[in-house]
Amino acid sequence: MRRLGVVVVLLAGLALPGCGNSGSPTRTVLTDFTHDQFGVSLFGFFPRITQVHPGDTIQFKQAWSGDAHTVTFGTLLNSIGNIVKPYYEGKLQPPPDDESPPGLDEESAKIPFPFDGEDVNQTAGQPCFLKDGPLRTDRKACRRVTQPTFTGREAFYSSGFIPYAGNNGNKFKMKLSPTIAPGEYFYYCLMHGAGMGGFLQVRPKSQSIPNQGEVNRAAQKEVDSAIKGLAKADKDAKAGKWDLPPGTPKVDVLAGTFSPGDGITFGLVDEYYPKRFEAKVGQKVTWMLQGHTVSFKVPKYGPQLSFDPKTHFVSQNAKAYLPVGVTVPETNPDDNESPPPVDAGNYDGSKFLSSGVQFGLAFSITFTKAGTYQYACLVHPRQVGTLVVKG
Repeated sequence: MRRLGVVVVLLAGLALPGCGNSGSPTRTVLTDFTHDQFGVSLFGFFPRITQVHPGDTIQFKQAWSGDAHTVTFGTLLNSIGNIVKPYYEGKLQPPPDDESPPGLDEESAKIPFPFDGEDVNQTAGQPCFLKDGPLRTDRKACRRVTQPTFTGREAFYSSGFIPYAGNNGNKFKMKLSPTIAPGEYFYYCLMHGAGMGGFLQVRPKSQSIPNQGEVNRAAQKEVDSAIKGLAKADKDAKAGKWDLPPGTPKVDVLAGTFSPGDGITFGLVDEYYPKRFEAKVGQKVTWMLQGHTVSFKVPKYGPQLSFDPKTHFVSQNAKAYLPVGVTVPETNPDDNESPPPVDAGNYDGSKFLSSGVQFGLAFSITFTKAGTYQYACLVHPRQVGTLVVKG
């Protein structure tokens, strides 16, 4: 269901001061997750269903795994919400990983996707608060307005990409209108699809709702469920149990692995296996990339996306995504075929070299000089490795 598709912080500690009692007007929903035992990107909102009152404030707190996310509501998304709701509720089993629920792809195609090659679709990338449809089709930003309270009647109500602001500052807040009608309001991340989504359930003020502590416990339970599959994938990868496509050349290091998490929430493990590898001068070392980069002599960490504070224009950090110092043939990610292996040739550590983000790619480098080489994934800051080349 992929298309539905740092230190661990206990979810109970994510509440803002004063948010833990039942009378609080603020509820915090965790976006993504970071783990203390291995690097992970967990594409979900926790909990998936949050009960609130009219007039409350919802804070979406993004745990920074390196992946960018949006929080997007609107009546234009209602058909998507109707399709995925039975899966969220456990009434339907998720389809196989390479399939989507009936009708989901067609409905999702009506909503702007943030990326198209090297460009960012500004309609999706920037905040957009559209009272009535239709959405723009020219990829330009929506008209800039002050963020309104959320009435639930908006056609499109989106955070755009939540800007990177260190490990603790990645937040999107939205105030519910005091007159919002009781009911369910679907939202999801435009980048990672309807599998990374949830519902706000607005209840009349006469009805009690869970306090922040109860919300945190529900979120923790869902995180624990989603992490199980990733923990197994991490354990298997450490044991050398690599599920590689037939015909794959000899692989020395696995660059990441993944799992469907709890069957709905998709996740990536942001690690190299092994983290430390020894080779000899003149030896070709091969990585298998699973949604990551292999990058040497890397610049200072920069997020996937940059934001112009004056214009709000969102641009992609091309060095984080695209190959540098090597040519990687373009492939269609919808093809169920592995891309051909790429050989970057000889390398002595004197220049910046990067595979770019790749899925299922065997990537090789021949090291011509002895030394200790530190390398990293340019998207996921926790993912680092060491290569020791001996003469």
